[in-house]
Amino acid sequence: MPELPEPKKTNLCTAIRSTQGQGLLPDGSTRFSMLDGTPIHHYMGCSTFAQHTVVPEIALAKVREDAPFDKICYIGCGVTTGIGAVINTAKVEIGAKAVVFGLGGIGLNVLQGLRLAGADMIIGVDLNEGKREMAEHFGMTHFVNPSKIEGSVVDHIVNLTKTPFDQIGGADYSFDCTGNVKVMRDALECTHRAGGPIDHHRCGTCGGGH
Repeated sequence: MPELPEPKKTNLCTAIRSTQGQGLLPDGSTRFSMLDGTPIHHYMGCSTFAQHTVVPEIALAKVREDAPFDKICYIGCGVTTGIGAVINTAKVEIGAKAVVFGLGGIGLNVLQGLRLAGADMIIGVDLNEGKREMAEHFGMTHFVNPSKIEGSVVDHIVNLTKTPFDQIGGADYSFDCTGNVKVMRDALECTHRAGGPIDHHRCGTCGGGH
């Protein structure tokens, strides 16, 4: 995420968004190409999977000269977005019940943040069964695969979060890490409806117009 040129209420910087979304640098060019000259676009304007790349100056963040690359690579978007959403934005408290939709790089770090915050029930939701083991390693206590349950995922989570002292059910906090509009609605509707303000957080972005 490009650094903001000045303090604003949002951390969504649109200074280079028009070209970034096209996989281009601000001057409209790409610095990669195939042997036959076919251009290769810069993913999110960065292409950080490449061994060498060119990025806009606004997208750079200075680090200490002695910072070990094999360590600082972990504190990019996934870690700061996921843990930050839990600790800094939601301010999840000890004993909370939380659900995380999407167990990719950001979702795993939301799980990690929830464990650090002391959440009691940490529910992970994903269609990929292969993500279960890693999610449990990061702190997930319950796994839900929407394709393998009867009824809606919202009803399933509401029932899963009921206790003898809370027959209404619903998560105290929900985090959408998919960018899918339907999932966003599920994440909202599975939260507790009688505990004050609804705590639903979206980690990342969705398609334009949604």
